[in-house]
Amino acid sequence: GWKRHGFYCYFIGDEMSKFSEANSTCNTHAAFLMTVEDRFEQAYLTSLIGLRPEKYFWTGLSNMGEKETFTWTNKERVLYTHWDAESPGRKQGCVVMRTGNKGGLWDVINCDEKAKFVCKKWAQGVTPPPIPTTTPEPKCPEGWGTKSHISSCYQYYTRPNGEKKTWFEARDFCQTIGGDLLSINNKEEQDSVFSTILKAGAQKSVWIGLVSSNPEEGFQWSDGSPVSHFVCILLYIIFDI
Repeated sequence: GWKRHGFYCYFIGDEMSKFSEANSTCNTHAAFLMTVEDRFEQAYLTSLIGLRPEKYFWTGLSNMGEKETFTWTNKERVLYTHWDAESPGRKQGCVVMRTGNKGGLWDVINCDEKAKFVCKKWAQGVTPPPIPTTTPEPKCPEGWGTKSHISSCYQYYTRPNGEKKTWFEARDFCQTIGGDLLSINNKEEQDSVFSTILKAGAQKSVWIGLVSSNPEEGFQWSDGSPVSHFVCILLYIIFDI
């Protein structure tokens, strides 16, 4: 049956289904395919399905509309991701949550494959918050920069003695303080970040989160964001100094 966690209830589907079939099944229960809002919900879902014998469980995330953009079936904003090491790469399809020794990690597979799924809905008595009519201006910690049309905050770091870090050291440092190396999803964000870096007085090359760990998969951002070829070209021009 349904299991409650926080403000939501979750139900594991009985049958192996295609993505569209799983979504329709959830809709018949006034629910939607599972979304993940933060690491705490991710931890709960991992505990719910991680030890089950099935290999995959559908989430409500896909990039079938635009390859560079992942969206939830219920139209929520994508606020959190938990990709496997080589995902999403250049894949286009629907997102599953893995089980077994990679329990909880996300991958992209063909939407017509069949997998189990988890439905999610608001718990009884909980009133969903109203959809905001305007997007509030982002609030960043002191010393971090952003712009009103961008949902991320940025900070340029350098060591006082000028000592440098390797790419992996820089990534680990950023993740330790709750962030990640820089990823850029469009030209507006690129212009904003470039302005922030210049204001910080950067005079040499800086690490960004773009990496190619597997030649067959191409480049990917360290935070799991999809890569746009257009942005890659612009980044090469700006940061290869």
